[in-house]
Amino acid sequence: MAFLWAMSKAVDLEVEPSFPNTSSRVDAFSRNFLRSGPCVVEIRAVSDDTFSGENDMNRIAHKIVELANKARKGTGNHLYFQFREESYYRDGKFYRERLADPKFEISSEVRSALQHWLTNGEDAPQPKTVHLELDRTSVQITFRETPVHPKSRVFCTMPNVAYDYEKNPVFKALKAKSAQFSGIDRKYTRVVVLFDVGCRLLRNLRPYSTFSEISGERIILHAIRRLNVDAVVVLSPQYKTEVGTMLWGADRSKHWNVSILEDERECSDAEYDRLKEAIAYLPRPAFEGYQARSIHEQGLLKPEGNFGVLPGHITTWSGPHVSNNEGIRMRVKVSARALQQYLAGLLSKAEFESLVFGSHRNEFVAATFNMDSIRNVSFESGGLDEDDDLVVFDLGFDPGAAPLGQRSE
Repeated sequence: MAFLWAMSKAVDLEVEPSFPNTSSRVDAFSRNFLRSGPCVVEIRAVSDDTFSGENDMNRIAHKIVELANKARKGTGNHLYFQFREESYYRDGKFYRERLADPKFEISSEVRSALQHWLTNGEDAPQPKTVHLELDRTSVQITFRETPVHPKSRVFCTMPNVAYDYEKNPVFKALKAKSAQFSGIDRKYTRVVVLFDVGCRLLRNLRPYSTFSEISGERIILHAIRRLNVDAVVVLSPQYKTEVGTMLWGADRSKHWNVSILEDERECSDAEYDRLKEAIAYLPRPAFEGYQARSIHEQGLLKPEGNFGVLPGHITTWSGPHVSNNEGIRMRVKVSARALQQYLAGLLSKAEFESLVFGSHRNEFVAATFNMDSIRNVSFESGGLDEDDDLVVFDLGFDPGAAPLGQRSE
């Protein structure tokens, strides 16, 4: 939706047009998006959800966690799972697999062994680490002293890399989009726009890799040659740093990294100028693709998730400067979202203080002991790139709040 909106700002656009001789509805049609002529456009977000093996690993972990909690209450929340991988050659072709069987079930023998381990030891299972081998599953299970978050309790040394041109999420996405072009006149250039929402192959199209690994670029060019696609545009939200500099955290800005891949199309240098205009209308990305995917999986973007709450800001004045600020001695800027949830009873006092003031003291408490009261309240926008605003409190000396003998500054 965001990209269609950005396109509509830069070019003439028809959304989900109909074409003769086919019932397919592509995402968009434009006569001037490309300099060379009209085109049809399909858009797809791609992640590693089905490629990373996380679904299979999490399924196995969930079964064992359930067993652990029944055997010894609360134990399952402390378990961490590291799955092994296996690599081999078959018929001259290299294979690499995670040892996490999608059909894994706990056998009676494994159940007995796990229950014995989980109940052995006074305060925690002993030993702290065990190995589980069952058919096509091989995993090391570790009991950790602190609870493990459900979204970060599984790991495998095998990264999300491709060893086959077609058994990967990028080719599958392009194949699905190619089918959408079926029956549409070949005189229209067929463009697929892929967004990286946590896909390693798109985030780094040309990685430094072994001879066996197939890059995202090679997969896309293979798809263009094999499928009903003329060009692929890849947009990946990434940190942008200047060459030779080292920047960290908030100092690193994020931008849309754009790659255009074609196969033997002869186009002018200005072919994709309108694409650049459209991308300029897109909001600056707040996260990289894998970050956004993780945040979404954890449910942090829900209204009650408190993700993206702006930190508090405190400014104080004293001495002769006080008169220049109409008697204001302190200005406290507080997250509007956190304040509303606190007033609604959805946040405790401790949670509110942690969100707004972090490790610092509650400045409203300090102001009260200093006999300062709220003189003025205003709002300050957090900006287009934030999901929060600030409520600004100006506090100054209040004679009415002071003891009788201290009612003058």
